[in-house]
Amino acid sequence: PVVRTRALELEGLGTILASINQSSADQVSFAAELVVAYLLALRTEDHTDGRLRWGDVYPQADGSVEFLLPPGKSVRRFRRTAAAAKPGLLSVHFWLGLLRKALPSWATEPNRPVFVCCKPSRDGRYRYSPRARSHFIALFKTAVQDVLGRSPVLYSGYSLRRGAVTEM
Repeated sequence: PVVRTRALELEGLGTILASINQSSADQVSFAAELVVAYLLALRTEDHTDGRLRWGDVYPQADGSVEFLLPPGKSVRRFRRTAAAAKPGLLSVHFWLGLLRKALPSWATEPNRPVFVCCKPSRDGRYRYSPRARSHFIALFKTAVQDVLGRSPVLYSGYSLRRGAVTEM
């Protein structure tokens, strides 16, 4: 039987964001991706697997952030959209700023993916690779279970999109 996934409400998103270790580049990347996906009501394939690049991100002086999204399932051309300025942990500007500081400068060049996995290698350095869709969903479901205490079976990547549209 098909199990309908639930929408993640804004309060649940805020609780997950409050649990993020802001000194971990990997966790900051995940938090930034959560906020962007939620506030822009994106499909998972629109923000994972390196589809969104630093050159597609335009922070604005008022705290909002504009994005140039690549063609996807429902839109066949590049499209410009923006996340409005939000306070505190719901601020895309805040999380992207933290992420920029946490990554080496070469990892934030315009052609590099915004949302990355930061894993230590055997030589003590870090490897940065685009966050895969499956990894993002696994992290999200883990947060739903560990932070919110809810069954991850009832949530999917689409829960962010559904929650954002419900909040709007």
